[in-house]
Order: sequence, then C-alpha cells, then structure tokens
Amino acid sequence: ATGHRLPFGFGHDIAKLASLTEGVQHADCAMRSTIPDLEPHAHAKLHVATQKLMGAALPMLAKLRRPALLLPGPLQAVVKAQRIVLAEGEDYAGVWHEDGMDEHVVAVVLYYHRASPTLKGGSLEFCSKQTQALWCGDAGGAHGNVDNAAELAASLPRCQVPVREGTLVCFSNYAAVHRVLRMEAADGDGSRDFMAFFIIDQRHPLPTPRSLPPLPERTEACKALLVQQLQPRGTFGFDNSNVYSTGNGSVADVGWVRNAGGTRVEDTYPDAATLIDRLNLEPPRVDRGVSMVLQGPRPRADEAVSYTAESSWAEAWIGEGDNACFLYIDMTYAHAVSDAVPEEGVSEVKCFPRGMEEFAEFLDHHGFWVAGDNWVLKARLEGRAVELVVDGLSYWATCEQLQPIRKLRSLAEGSRCEVASFLAEFNDEEEVRVADDANSLPFQAEAWTACFAFIVDPAVVLEPLAEARSRTTYRPQWLKRQCTTQLFDIKVNARQLGYPALEKAVDAAMREVEAMAWQGR
Repeated sequence: ATGHRLPFGFGHDIAKLASLTEGVQHADCAMRSTIPDLEPHAHAKLHVATQKLMGAALPMLAKLRRPALLLPGPLQAVVKAQRIVLAEGEDYAGVWHEDGMDEHVVAVVLYYHRASPTLKGGSLEFCSKQTQALWCGDAGGAHGNVDNAAELAASLPRCQVPVREGTLVCFSNYAAVHRVLRMEAADGDGSRDFMAFFIIDQRHPLPTPRSLPPLPERTEACKALLVQQLQPRGTFGFDNSNVYSTGNGSVADVGWVRNAGGTRVEDTYPDAATLIDRLNLEPPRVDRGVSMVLQGPRPRADEAVSYTAESSWAEAWIGEGDNACFLYIDMTYAHAVSDAVPEEGVSEVKCFPRGMEEFAEFLDHHGFWVAGDNWVLKARLEGRAVELVVDGLSYWATCEQLQPIRKLRSLAEGSRCEVASFLAEFNDEEEVRVADDANSLPFQAEAWTACFAFIVDPAVVLEPLAEARSRTTYRPQWLKRQCTTQLFDIKVNARQLGYPALEKAVDAAMREVEAMAWQGR
C-alpha cells in the first residue's frame, strides 16, 4: 500500500507459512467496530458470539489460496443473519451465484446455528470458476458435439457440502460459485438459521461511515439495489454475449463455453448447447445437483432447448438411465402437454423415475391435456406407442403407422425396438432380393431421421430433395452429389425395413434431382 518493496525473502517466508497444511488450528480475533443497528451494550452477548465465531473460522480462512489472505492482520467483514422459513409442502432451491455486486467479497463464512429436522436436503454445491474452454474443431480443439459437452460437464471441478445444525463452512468467493440445492419441508414447517460473514478483499476495503442513514431510508435503498443485483451476469452455455453485473442471488459467470467466432456452436451442435445450458437448472430432486444433469436423458442432435426462468413450460424427464425420455408440460392454467420443444424454452425440470405410468398419473391428477391432434403422444401416454431406438435416441410411432413396413408391422403395442440390431437379426423369408448396391449395405443410422419423418407423414418431402429445391438460383455440383448420397442412404434403409412406399419416394426424388440444372464443379 505504501509503494515500497518487501525485504528480500520476506514474501517467500509468507508464502511458506501460508502453505502449511499442519500447524495452527486455533486463532483469535477482536472486533474493532460494532455491528450496525446492534447497540453493543444491549446486544453484548451477540457481539461476543460473533467474535468467537469469526475466531473459529480464521484457521479455515488462513488456508485459502486463491487468493490468500494476509494473516495475521486486519479483516473487514460484512455480517448478515438470515432465516429461511418453509411451510409444510414448500421447497426452496438457490441459483448459481457469487456474493457481492460492487463490493470485493474475497471469501464467505457460513455458520448454521439452527436447522429444523423437518427440512430435507439443502446441501451447498460449489463449482470452480476456472472452467472456461474454447471449442473450435478447425483450430485443433474439441468439436462441440454432445459427447464432448458431457465430458466437459463431468469434468467441472465441483463438490457438495451437507448442511446440518452446527455446520461451519468457509470458501473463496473468487475461485468458486455456489448454490443451495433443493430443500423441502416434508414433515412439517421448518426453518434454517445461519450467520454469514462476507470477507472483504484486503486490497479493496469498504469505507466505514461514522453514522448510517435512518433504517427506513436504507430499506428503500435496499429495494433499489435488489433490482440491480438480480441482473444476470452470465450462465453455463455457449454464449457470445456480454457479461452483466451480478449480486447476491443472481446467476454467475461459471463455465460458459465461448465460441471462437464464425458459426455459432449452438447452431452447429444444438444438442451439446442444450446439455451445457441445463447446468443452470434448479435441481429437481433433494440433494441432487450437476450430477443429475449428466445422468438425465440426452438431448436430440437436431434440437436445442433453452432454459429460461420466464417460461411457463417444464421439461419432464420420464424414466431413468438409457430408457429415459422427454416431454413438455405447460405449468400455467392451460395445462397442455406436448412432445415438441416450446419456442419460449423451459424454466424447470420435473422427474418421473417410474416411467410413463407415473407421468400419466400426474397428468390425470392435475388435469393436463394433449396439445393438438397428436395421436402418437396420446398413444405414448396410454402405453400403446412403439418405441424405435436408433443411435441411443428414441422415436415413437403407432402400430397403424408401422403397418406398411414389412419388418416392423409385427411389433406389439408398447414394445421397444433397437432398430439396427433388430434388422440385422431379422429372418425374412418373404424378402425379395434385388440386384443393386442397396442390398449390400447395412442399416444407415444417419439417414434414419428422414426415414422416420416419412413414416409419420408419407406426404412429407424427403429432406435432401427439400434442400435441393431450396436452391433456386445456384446449385453447385457438390450439392448434387450430397443429395444423391443422402437419398441413396435412405433407400438402403427402406430396403432394410421392407418399406416399398419409401423406396418409390426415393426413386422419384432421385429422378427430380437428376433433372435439375446444376452449375460449377
């Protein structure tokens, strides 16, 4: 602070002392100023208890490394007492945040001096801020596909601390963000009371006024500050936007992945963007955090789901493990249920681990209805739809839709079929072999999406043909080769499935593509 250098070797000695893992486990401190609004004589016991509590936390504060505090020495702390009260049946879950908006809060001490036994859950979850990564496959980095996104999410340095009466927690506000996992009052009303010490950076002390404005005036000022504090600073996700100010209780800038320019990663890999964006969700179950996101159902490769607090829709995770699936429910008075991703995104996740039967019971109890004439969704809710699995992703169809397909028409209602392995093992005496290349190739998983779109609606224009038609002014030769290859892969699948209507549609599309005018190489 004086501008003078420390004596030679003095800094090394400080670092050596600060790095001791064994040694002093006891410390002491003395308060140099009173707590505002608490007259020291009238609240002497509270001042003494606060001082002892800070003394108990000092050994943990001394172990912080990013950044390290200069101890022994003066520390400035903002003291807060808080109580969270839940009536029976209510729950509470925090969001990722860091403490302080204009203040430089270097560390936080939390002491839980009362916790009702009726409250379940409510652990603290921490995640390191040093998680920014650059995904740019052309530059030699990892491509932003869903597998790499899952690996990134799994590698986030994080931990959970269970909270009970008497818990004392100390952590760096610079190195990590934190949140309270879901807490429920399952067996009656309850509350959780705690003291918080926000330790101010010794390099940026707060001014200490001799007197404070009247309490009503400060209360009004707090309301105005709260509006500023709730402005988001950033989120998990693929984000090229600016970073805004943050305060206690707002989402903090942790672990978002920045694109290196050019095509936005979330446009190229929407499933990966969805998986990373899910990290911002409030955990749907007690004492489950980031790990639950990683164990949830995988997003589709062609779908991006945005998670926003303003949406009235919730994402339903139905089932567990590899058999889990998604549906979407409108939590407003409309009470609609849909299998299409809501344009406004979703604000929360609801879990139904027992599967579709449990989900159907929930819908029936709360009076939900299926949006539109979605017969497939109705069949799924009634347990009649057939689940077709390709590359780990599930597609549903009714038995009526599968009737024109020779190898799938015998699947029973409510059954599940791994399409590629099913076709490889299928013994079809009725199959008529045609002498062409389509018979010599196995099932083409990458062409399945277009095949399934035709199963659902035989009047649909095949995707490669639609792409060719969309080029009204200039059609390069490379696009012709791409469309022809994709159509051939669809024909391979049509032959493997025993689906003559799809073969005829592919042949017609190939003739139309061949007749188009193509330019260039």
